[in-house]
Amino acid sequence: MVMSASPTDEHRPSTGRYLNQSKIQAALDHAQDLGAAYAEVRLMAITDSSVTLRDAKLERAIPGQEVGVTLRVLADGAWGVHSTTDLVSLPSQIESTVRLAKAVAARRSSKDRPVQLAEVPIIEDEIHWKSKLDVRNTDLQTKIGHLKTLHDSAADDDRIISVTCGWSDEHLHTELMTSEGMNRAWSFQRSLINASVTGRDGSEVVSYRTRHGGEGGLEVIEDCDLGALGDSARIATLRLLKAERAPSGKLPLIADRDLTGVYIHEALGHPCEADLVAAGDSCLDGKLGQTIGNDIVTVIDDPTIRSGYGAHPIDDEGLDTRKKTLIKNGVLTEYLNHRESAHHFGITPNAGARAQDGLHHPLVRMSNTLIQGGTHNDIDELMEVTGVTPLLNHHFNKATGEMGMEIDRMQGASTLQNWAEYIILLSKTNVQDLRLMKVAKSRGTAQSEEIYGIRWDSETFTLKMAGIIDDYQKYLKSENSIRQWESVLDKMEEKFETKDWVSLVIDMSLSRETAFNWLREVQTIGMIKKLKHGHYMKSGMKILRNVE
Repeated sequence: MVMSASPTDEHRPSTGRYLNQSKIQAALDHAQDLGAAYAEVRLMAITDSSVTLRDAKLERAIPGQEVGVTLRVLADGAWGVHSTTDLVSLPSQIESTVRLAKAVAARRSSKDRPVQLAEVPIIEDEIHWKSKLDVRNTDLQTKIGHLKTLHDSAADDDRIISVTCGWSDEHLHTELMTSEGMNRAWSFQRSLINASVTGRDGSEVVSYRTRHGGEGGLEVIEDCDLGALGDSARIATLRLLKAERAPSGKLPLIADRDLTGVYIHEALGHPCEADLVAAGDSCLDGKLGQTIGNDIVTVIDDPTIRSGYGAHPIDDEGLDTRKKTLIKNGVLTEYLNHRESAHHFGITPNAGARAQDGLHHPLVRMSNTLIQGGTHNDIDELMEVTGVTPLLNHHFNKATGEMGMEIDRMQGASTLQNWAEYIILLSKTNVQDLRLMKVAKSRGTAQSEEIYGIRWDSETFTLKMAGIIDDYQKYLKSENSIRQWESVLDKMEEKFETKDWVSLVIDMSLSRETAFNWLREVQTIGMIKKLKHGHYMKSGMKILRNVE
């Protein structure tokens, strides 16, 4: 974060603007005199704060102010960009930024298209979304009080071992002036409160996250029943501790709104960004007007929903925001775009340009992206109609690497691979830990269970079958580790004592700690059996090697 001092009178004229409009307009005119086809100055001032409460104790409280300004110049079909926190120096950077744009253009490949901008209405105004309770006036103790309310309800069970609560708010003020005559200023606020709840029952440890926030000030937090939000997070955490394995078979799936939002954001939102489409990096290239989903699906991106966290009145190229229907009844109808990508595709800009802050130039970015609702009143009604039981645990044991999902009527390795890939996406599993999958095979009335080894190829993003695994515990360990343990076991009698094992490992120039760690490992995976009082016996299990 760029930390800035409070704006001086020189930075903030009597008009209430940070930018000196007469000086900036003169600078933009100068850019055109030097050969620029277009130039703009965009400033963003962010006043924010963040507070963290860990187990009811204040961990951090950080207020901040960031003021940044970006100059963009389009010359000879290429961009030149200069960003700074020094508002006074900006007019002096016009000549160097124009030269930069022309230098970039001179190095442009013959295959690359020159940058051109779609025409837009020229507007001069100010739009300020006022909050009912300006979050900038909220003192630290008030924020801590709300966090403690959330914490106390979430932590109200002996099985909850840790609760971390967070608060964030920001006031965003933007000014935009362009060589075309655009002169706009706008502002709005966002507020958010969240909690991460960790529960333990014996050796089982799970975590659950919840949050509430959106566009607006303190009223966004006060309108939420924080006690109920904490109760819900606690209940969800405790349910995860007791979650049952999902039944096998092809079943309907109900995902909560947060999970659905992530899927839509990643699987559809990003591919719909027109700059990615134009660069050939989207799977939706050339798919406008085509059916890409079920006819019950309608997906909307709408920055005008004032309650949404992605709401904003004007995009960062000065266009009024509007609702965009990306998919209507399964048909791809629109990309998210900005002026450059709109010209590329010969379409009207739809105000999809957003910048991270005042020091970054605008990109095509999503806002409030949602699936249009169906006809059911709530999740309980939907579950009753469909007969779906919530899936709270995918039965992946990170301690052993075992993935315990079952598949009925297994048709081959391809089915297994597709299912495993789906589970990875569903569970956000660390694919490096994925090793096994249990498969329930059925042939008529005869049924059997087999365990397949799975190896992940991170380069090709594919799962490779390693065949049926009998001694699956050994498969979870590296071949090198097993070879070392075997070398020790080979020198042991059929029955041996702890001291014999430790002595031999130390003779290998390894530490006593390593000896005990190895002893626990070979016991865990079944290479030895513990008798009593530090006495062990070899199990006689065969070692699995080079399974492909």
